[in-house]
Amino acid sequence: MPETNIQADHHDDLDTHLNPQELPPNGQHLTLHCLQFAEAFKLEGYEKLEAGLDRLYSENAKPGRYWAKDQDRYKEFLDEARRAFLYGGWVKLEGFVSKAYAKSHKKADIDACVRDLPHGVSSLSFSMFRLLPSMIMLVVRVDYEDSVSNSLNEIMLEQCNERWKRPTTGKIQPATTVKAKKVDAFINRQQRLTEAFIADYCTGEFLSVNGNDNGCKCPSIKLYSLQDIPFAPITKLTYWLKANCRFVQLIGTYPAPFLTYQLDDRYLMFEHNKFWEGGRPRDICILTSESLFKPPEAHYIYGSIADTIRYEYENSFNYFLNLLAIDQVLRAHIGLAIKHRSKLDDYNIDSKSSLENKRKQYSSIYDAKNVVSGDHYDFLRFRQELEYITSAEVEWQLYGEAPTFKLLDNQHKQPDFVRSLVSDMRHLASLLDGFFALLNSRYSTLFESVSSLSNFAVADSTYRYQKQLSILTWALIILTVVMVVLTVVMVVPVITRFMTQ
Repeated sequence: MPETNIQADHHDDLDTHLNPQELPPNGQHLTLHCLQFAEAFKLEGYEKLEAGLDRLYSENAKPGRYWAKDQDRYKEFLDEARRAFLYGGWVKLEGFVSKAYAKSHKKADIDACVRDLPHGVSSLSFSMFRLLPSMIMLVVRVDYEDSVSNSLNEIMLEQCNERWKRPTTGKIQPATTVKAKKVDAFINRQQRLTEAFIADYCTGEFLSVNGNDNGCKCPSIKLYSLQDIPFAPITKLTYWLKANCRFVQLIGTYPAPFLTYQLDDRYLMFEHNKFWEGGRPRDICILTSESLFKPPEAHYIYGSIADTIRYEYENSFNYFLNLLAIDQVLRAHIGLAIKHRSKLDDYNIDSKSSLENKRKQYSSIYDAKNVVSGDHYDFLRFRQELEYITSAEVEWQLYGEAPTFKLLDNQHKQPDFVRSLVSDMRHLASLLDGFFALLNSRYSTLFESVSSLSNFAVADSTYRYQKQLSILTWALIILTVVMVVLTVVMVVPVITRFMTQ
């Protein structure tokens, strides 16, 4: 019993010590400016995408001067995309302003389309990119009201002493982990609300995924800011990260300064996924300093620091988000290949089974082979297009559009994040190409085997049937002869008697 009390006191002291380190530095206010996520649409889904946008722009929306122009833009873009042979091209759509935001900002310059949006969202805007010839990325940008950041800061300021037991290991998780889960749940809830809103109109490769998973479905980037984050010299930034490590972890759930990326002395990036667990990031957190966006000309052009940050964010990260989305499409192909491999044991061929069971085997393997062949073709098209945009002749264009994230502490001389991501995509696509080829070959072999077995079974059955039919025919002939003989034997005496009389 005394040991238990000592252990409990130890945890309480530790949590009391760590809680202040999880607060925003110097009492600053953390601002969640915007979220941007991408949904991928393959060539076969362009008509569905256009129909969804038509409903989105016409349903319960008060037309503004941008409304008709936006419809013209995406219709023209989609029409060109259907006939495109090479990649390239994009279009920006103004989108919508929420009714609540328009009501609280009664300004004459709010002439965009006004409609109901998810709670806490001030505006939605869209961009469409054709980074692959047969795939369009619909990038959704979500700007948040101050109330969302206020709610987030309330969680940040909590002195969290709650602990919970992990079901898998039975271990007690510290209060710091509990608080990180709360922050993560709050932030992801914002994305899920908008994903659910968009999914009512447009579902592509990510939002159409079924299942009970309540997590975010689309790859995304989330942008935050604080007042005074130092960026020069590097030693000062490194010291700041070390001093505020636990606070940064709550935002990006990634240890800082380990694998902390920096962009042009203006942004820091923290990845949610961990490379050593076999995953690659699909959810990126960007932390920047508001003090870098204070020049008078920025206020004159954009009106506020927040508007300046959002503008810089939109221009800098659109193509970066597209690469994240393409990477997730590649990982979806990997998931399909693994699924097909895991089902191979379900298609065992039993040569001693009945003809009816052989028919069922034939039907199931035939359907499976068609699915694998279709997924293989879909992947081959994707791989060829990916190989082209990452080839030496056009790679410079790809990197020219995407931002260059470099490791703040790069002891092992790793390439910047985007180049590393593209390199991994190439490697995985090459491996998956061979994997799909083997799967397709295996399913084809299974189909040929069950087809041959079925043909043999059908031929054997036909032979047996013909043999039985032949026996039956001879039996009918003999029966007929017997009946004729009996008829003659019985009828002839009668006829003879009749004639003698």
